[in-house]
Parts: sequence; structure tokens; C-alpha cells
Amino acid sequence: MKTTGIAKLVSRSSMSNLLNSSQSESVVVRCRVSGTHKGVAARPVNGALLMNVAPTGRRFEVQHIHWYKIHDGKITHHATNRDDLGMLQQLGVIPVPNCREN
Repeated sequence: MKTTGIAKLVSRSSMSNLLNSSQSESVVVRCRVSGTHKGVAARPVNGALLMNVAPTGRRFEVQHIHWYKIHDGKITHHATNRDDLGMLQQLGVIPVPNCREN
């Protein structure tokens, strides 16, 4: 089975069970992803958002939604909606806008 971003978040056996038990051609997964920024990205994964960014040591927690198309028990297409802006703001990589009303 070819793994995609979500496969790194769930165990391989869990992903296999999800695919094998799917009765439809599509599977939608909504999940929360959290972590601590401890290193510099060595490869351009997930849009290369953290390439050449010094570790901040800060934690983040964001939501992901993944849509999978399934054919013969295998993932044939993957689309995602991730809160990359929220992650970068929580890590302090980009500022949170000041939205105070006057």
C-alpha cells in the first residue's frame, strides 16, 4: 500500500483495516494533528513549509481533513485540507494578526 500523509498519523494496520472495511469508493478522515517543532525539515514535505526554518521548540495543534478515493482496497487519489496557517502561527513562524476593533 502506498502511504500518504495520513498514513504517518495512524498505524499501517489501522489504515489497512480502514481500507478493507470501506463499503464506498470514498473515505473521509477528520483528525487533529499536534507536535513540537524540534528540527529543520530535511526534505520538502507537506508543501515545504518548514524548510530552512530553525526549530522553535513550540507546540502546535491543528485540524486536517483527508479525502481518499479507494479502488480495489487501495488509495487511488488523496486530497487534503490542512490548517497550515494556524500551525505556522502557533509555531511563531508568522505573526498572528491583531484584529482588535477600534
